[in-house]
Amino acid sequence: MYLHKYTLRTHLKYECGKAAVLQCPECPHRSKLKGNLKKHILNMHNFNNDAASEAVNKAMQAAVRGGLTPPEDVKHFDDLNLTI
Repeated sequence: MYLHKYTLRTHLKYECGKAAVLQCPECPHRSKLKGNLKKHILNMHNFNNDAASEAVNKAMQAAVRGGLTPPEDVKHFDDLNLTI
């Protein structure tokens, strides 16, 4: 259950049925959202905030180069007729 429409939209757009496309530069961990990857890098690899942001940006660039970017639109979201 999603309390806010935007969290459901984010889930449908980037997570629902999608592969994790952002690779941690330090280990095999992969993430679907860049915020989750940044948390992982900060907590597991003890990077400072600036270094973690730079690592996430590099992971985003690598995903784009590899053609693994998340879709830009959610075609099925409007068909759900959700009321929140």
